[in-house]
Amino acid sequence: MEAMKHCSKRNPCKRRFCPWCARRVTASTRRSVQPLALTYNEAIAWTSTTESFGTFDEGWEAQRMVVTQFLSNRWLTKRTSAWMRETEITHSAAGWHVHTHWLLFLETSRHAEVALLLIDVPIRWCEAARQKGVGASLRGQDVKVHSDVRGSVKYATKGIMTASKRDGHQTLAEILAEYQKGDADAADLWLEFAKFFAQKKRRNWRATGGAFRGPGGKS
Repeated sequence: MEAMKHCSKRNPCKRRFCPWCARRVTASTRRSVQPLALTYNEAIAWTSTTESFGTFDEGWEAQRMVVTQFLSNRWLTKRTSAWMRETEITHSAAGWHVHTHWLLFLETSRHAEVALLLIDVPIRWCEAARQKGVGASLRGQDVKVHSDVRGSVKYATKGIMTASKRDGHQTLAEILAEYQKGDADAADLWLEFAKFFAQKKRRNWRATGGAFRGPGGKS
């Protein structure tokens, strides 16, 4: 990508998908949310997923529409004290998989309220997907309570330029590495992604709500 060609230590492009700047961007995101997150004893960690798509454009747009529908009426902010989300991207034989890592925080530790949210979140997500004509399965929504808040924040803010732990799935970092080695398929994938993001300089990679809302809440 053109911006990456001119990226340097003195003049960083500060993009999440730049192999040189990604780590700094990720660290900055973590520093901005971790102090408040650590005031809570536990977090609900959730990975929201939809079907994979043949083109990156379709995958990104589907995820964007479902997230918007899911957050309509600010119901999540009403049910939680604070929440944050980060977008992640992988590619497999099924196509582009755009998904989101969420952390939900509650002031209360009452088991009944936490248990209800664990049920409501994936159901509401799948319903939002249905309303937008996007495929999503309850079995694909990984939601659980984590007592290791620091670890949860680290995982949720790992960024998009890290290696995938799932067999058959490649992150952007792995696609770029194969592209640089001369792999033609990886080149096509990276250039498809690059072309999409060249259309607009900013995309909503992360967002916050509730007590996290404030300066730097979106980027």
